[in-house]
Amino acid sequence: MSIREGWLATAVIAICLFPAMLRSEDEHRAVPDVQGQPPAVARQLLRLSKLQLAQGVFYIAPRNWRDDIRPGVVYVQVPPPRTPLLRGGVVAAWAFVRAEDKRPVVETPDLKGLTVEGVRETLAVQNLVPMKSPTIPPKGAFAVDQYPRPGQKVFQGTHVFVSWVVKAE
Repeated sequence: MSIREGWLATAVIAICLFPAMLRSEDEHRAVPDVQGQPPAVARQLLRLSKLQLAQGVFYIAPRNWRDDIRPGVVYVQVPPPRTPLLRGGVVAAWAFVRAEDKRPVVETPDLKGLTVEGVRETLAVQNLVPMKSPTIPPKGAFAVDQYPRPGQKVFQGTHVFVSWVVKAE
């Protein structure tokens, strides 16, 4: 193969592959498994996948606490590993914290359909904490999904992750 033919072959390959490379930037990413990792490692794993981390705490009853639970380590993540998620999407991760004996248990309210302000107010009534997300919900957004799920019993102070969409006009 001559130098000219080599350059021509390289140009053809580049022209064929470049559009595919551009498209792949907008495609879904498989969510990595960040369970068992400290938040700094989880954040880095997600960053490598072009995803973002929202972190919170999930209180565990003293009677359910085990000695092998490590503080400051991710034990629950949403969405679960290998779920396709758009580039820039947010993965919520919770570390377990041992609840004090007298910490009240509440039922997670159903947040679907509420605005950002409505979610804050509803969670405040139950002393639950909206999980801080690296992305700000857009104006006019309303809740479409959440974790912990509606009706799930949790300890006050548990962080609640909310997914948002904007209503079409």
